[in-house]
Amino acid sequence: MKYLFYLVHLSFFLWVSYRLPATAQNQRVNFEHLTIEDGLSHNFVMYVMQDRKGFLWFGTGSGMDKYDGYRFTNYKFDPQDSTTVPKNQVFKMWEDSEGMIWIGSSEVTSRFDPRTETFTRLEKSADNPYAFKFAQSFNEDAEGNIWVTGSFEGEIRQIDRKTGRFSATNYAEMLASVSGNDYKRQAVLHFIYKDRKGVLWFGSPNGLHRLTLTPQGKNKPSTVSFTHFRLAPEDSATSGQKNNPTVNEVGNNITGIYEDSKGVFWVLSRNGKLYTFQPKTGKFTQFQTDNFTPIKTYSLLPNCFAEDLEGNLWISSYNGLYKLNSDLSQITSFLNDSIDPGSLTHNNVPALIVDNSGILWIATQNGVNKLDPHIKRFEVYAHNPQDPHSLSNNNISAICEDKQGLVWVGTLKAGLNVLNKSTGQFTHYQNNSADDKSLRSDEVGAILEDRNGNLWVGNYTTLSLFNRATNDFTHFTLNHLFLEDNDGTSIFSMYEARDGLLWLGTNNGMLSFDPKTGKTVSYPYDPDRPERMTDWWALTILEDSRGNLWIGAGSQALNRLDRKTGAFTHYSYDYHKRGSISSNTVQSIYEDTKGNLWFGTGEGGLCLFDYVTETFTAYTEKHGLSGNSVFSILDDSEGNLWLGTNNGLSKFSTITKIFTNYDASDGLKSKMFNTLYTEAAAFKGKDGILYFGGNNGLTVFNPVTIDANTFVPPVVITQFSLFDKPLAGKHQAKEIELAYDENFFSVEFAALNFTNTNKNQYAYQLEGVDKDWVYTGSRRFASYTDIGPGNYTFRVRGSNNDGIWNEQATTLTIIIHPPWWRTTWAYGFYFLCFLAVVFAVDRYQRHRLIAKEREKAQEKELAQAKEIEKAYYELKRTQTQLIQSEKMASLGELTAGIAHEIQNPLNFVNNFSEVSTELIQELKEEISHDHKQDALALADDLTQNLSKIQHHGKRADSIVKGMLQHSRVTSREKQLIDLNALVDEYLRLAYHGLRAKEKDFNAEFRFDADPAVGSVSVVPQEIGRVLLNLFNNAFYAVNQKKQQPNEPYQPQVIVTTKKLGDKVEIRVKDNGTGIPVGIRQKIFQPFFTTKPTGEGTGLGLSLSYDIITKGHGGKLNVESVEGEFTEMIIELPKD
Repeated sequence: MKYLFYLVHLSFFLWVSYRLPATAQNQRVNFEHLTIEDGLSHNFVMYVMQDRKGFLWFGTGSGMDKYDGYRFTNYKFDPQDSTTVPKNQVFKMWEDSEGMIWIGSSEVTSRFDPRTETFTRLEKSADNPYAFKFAQSFNEDAEGNIWVTGSFEGEIRQIDRKTGRFSATNYAEMLASVSGNDYKRQAVLHFIYKDRKGVLWFGSPNGLHRLTLTPQGKNKPSTVSFTHFRLAPEDSATSGQKNNPTVNEVGNNITGIYEDSKGVFWVLSRNGKLYTFQPKTGKFTQFQTDNFTPIKTYSLLPNCFAEDLEGNLWISSYNGLYKLNSDLSQITSFLNDSIDPGSLTHNNVPALIVDNSGILWIATQNGVNKLDPHIKRFEVYAHNPQDPHSLSNNNISAICEDKQGLVWVGTLKAGLNVLNKSTGQFTHYQNNSADDKSLRSDEVGAILEDRNGNLWVGNYTTLSLFNRATNDFTHFTLNHLFLEDNDGTSIFSMYEARDGLLWLGTNNGMLSFDPKTGKTVSYPYDPDRPERMTDWWALTILEDSRGNLWIGAGSQALNRLDRKTGAFTHYSYDYHKRGSISSNTVQSIYEDTKGNLWFGTGEGGLCLFDYVTETFTAYTEKHGLSGNSVFSILDDSEGNLWLGTNNGLSKFSTITKIFTNYDASDGLKSKMFNTLYTEAAAFKGKDGILYFGGNNGLTVFNPVTIDANTFVPPVVITQFSLFDKPLAGKHQAKEIELAYDENFFSVEFAALNFTNTNKNQYAYQLEGVDKDWVYTGSRRFASYTDIGPGNYTFRVRGSNNDGIWNEQATTLTIIIHPPWWRTTWAYGFYFLCFLAVVFAVDRYQRHRLIAKEREKAQEKELAQAKEIEKAYYELKRTQTQLIQSEKMASLGELTAGIAHEIQNPLNFVNNFSEVSTELIQELKEEISHDHKQDALALADDLTQNLSKIQHHGKRADSIVKGMLQHSRVTSREKQLIDLNALVDEYLRLAYHGLRAKEKDFNAEFRFDADPAVGSVSVVPQEIGRVLLNLFNNAFYAVNQKKQQPNEPYQPQVIVTTKKLGDKVEIRVKDNGTGIPVGIRQKIFQPFFTTKPTGEGTGLGLSLSYDIITKGHGGKLNVESVEGEFTEMIIELPKD
């Protein structure tokens, strides 16, 4: 019952509050309104907030509403669904740092997740015993703790954001202690405010309190403490002290706090007084103005503050809306006015905010009120039957501001009006048939003040001069050729030329009128003289800075009169002629400050004339012009052209060539800026104010104040639908996955610019489907059908009402999965099946072909076998020949060496034989002479010679026997031989063999034998072949280098043997040409040779490598530096 009492009390309090009287000066402001007719759940709006994405949220008497500028999304209580809002009366909403929205209502506190669009109710239970109803305020401290105030017992607690549990500690008791009173469980106002530094402030019935969190270490909660600030007695401007019994407790009941953009803290107390507060000193200073009276505050809801773009401070109350001017000079209240449709809809204002673009949103008991600073400041004067000083008629056909600053306005049916700009009232001059000095007609088509200050009025067929002193008119008769009287010849336009003549455009051509003489010269349309005026109707006249008189006609062509020659030049529309004027009807002509000549046409848009080429450049609706009928043209101080069209006003930048269009949504009363057909009126005042006439009154504005809305709106996806059915929460997702048959979807989006949202523009692209951006104008949805499986990225961009685009596209990834038969696994299976079929077909074909070809193969096999056998024998024979050739080459070299080696002992034998023959002859002679002693001496010499012959004969015998032993081919078994002797013997044979072939060859060779080498088990003839090949290569290399033209060079070959443990090593080193690095790895390959063709087979080193490695289990390596040396290294096992 207690809860019900408080709810009834609160609701009644809010309902009756609008009856209380105003407390400050009222000021007229035009508010826009949003009600249930626009989609609100309920007209009683209790709270308003804007989330991080830019959506507006309204807490109402019938649920919670989200607004995107176009449509309200309503979230209401459903008794059958626990994930809906727990109570339709929503008093408070707040968004935390993770994007969750916390809701306070008269029932359970809840939390809303925008990603799923579901509510979680934080109900009181055994697991959550401290949860309470009626949350008044939420906020988040610097450590991420969620704080909540409220309940009908005045509590302050923390909430665990993960579990939703309320803390056991009631921090309201800490705040109550400052007053010296015990904490009482009663419905009071506590609220939380976060300043610009992130510090939390608590307002309570006991003053203002600043939260301090003291860290206690890792994974430990911080200690909570408060610094208390209390107001002093009413006559003091300083802070009070704790437990000061003289403090006014009502004044210390804080109902609002706000820090403005200048860092000033504003505090509102329960008694309606407004203070500034200095947190450093704790000093409160009461705000006072001449017209300030206490603000009406709420008892259980905080008052809201908001600062607009101009620095004005707005304050909510239950008795209207308050504005404190930025200069703090005046506080103004705004109240409901039943006779003013633009006033506040209700005086009860529970909440307000200024959104990201600067718009003020006001929650009231009768809908939402909106004050938009971006709305264009067009002022319209219209006829009001209840106001005798209003405009006499809304059809404006002529405008002129005189030198006194009075604005003269001609109407189509109600005479002449004079606007006093200071009072906003009109004085009327109309036809009075009883007064000849009144207007002759109430149809006023032209007004002009000449250079002498005379005011001329074209009223129907009559040209009249107004006498300001007597307030009457003098009328002049106009003479038209071809007409007996002037009846029906309306005056459309009037222009004063440099020579003082007045030029009048009528529906019977053009007239010139001399104000000094009253003489009239007529320039009518004459079908028999086509070189003159082209049309009956002369709608507009202008003399350009070059002295040409231009006449815009109703049809046929534009006319230019050369006043010096009297010749006319005609410019007509020609589809086939590039650069022709875009329409034959010219309703307005204007020369800007730069001397550019502009023409407003009947249906061809705006044209710019080029004097050099005498051509026109047209700007039409295709270029952004609001309407192709341009009735009037003016320019502003920045060089922009302002155009009155058949579809509103257009501003044209002559620099960027961009149009900005304005219509009724911008504050204009009509989009048609003419009266009946082509009649139009526009005038630029001396102060830069522009005046445009139309069929719905006089539009007045300062172009300087019609500035563009520069707010760059965030672009959001508002709804994702599948088969025209919205999917809850999907608009919040970054990625959406769909099945293959879910390929008909649509995306809705919105640019969250709340100024004139119907002018927001959009462009979207589905990458993978749309080749380029799709510009949709104001249409804000995209639909796609029959989209195949794949990954797609939907991108959307948007602009505000004045064409300021957000170039940062909002994206949504859409993944359409293929059906199971088009998945990767399926394709893998298909591939395996294909392989199986291919394999089966292949097997079948193979068996069939094998059977078929087997017979052919058998027939060919014998022939092929014979061919193979023949080729084999040819190959073997060739191989044998090559090997034999190599062997024969080695044998030839060996034979040459042996021959050279045997030649020496044979020479000694021959020489000693000849000498011995001579000695025998001498011996015979001595014996015959009986010279015994001499004969004995000769016999001794002969014996000595025979001994030498025997020695050298044995030497030759030993060489022959050794070679025979080495050349035995029948035995290839290893034998123990003296390796040093073998090396020495083949070294000499190689050297002498080369000497036998090259008579001039000479080289130094040295054999350094290691005696420790001893006998080694080898196949002598094979090792000998290897040694002979290596020695021959060494001598060949040094011989080749010797033949090169270079520095003095001594050929040298050094052979060494050495015992290395269980192995022996033979090194053959020459200082010849060396082996290039690029071919070093190839020298052991068969048939590879560096010698010229015919000098080598390329098998020597290959056979040597096989003999050493395969035949003897050794190694054959090479070391070489090109141009310096080559060293061949043989390594053989000792045993």
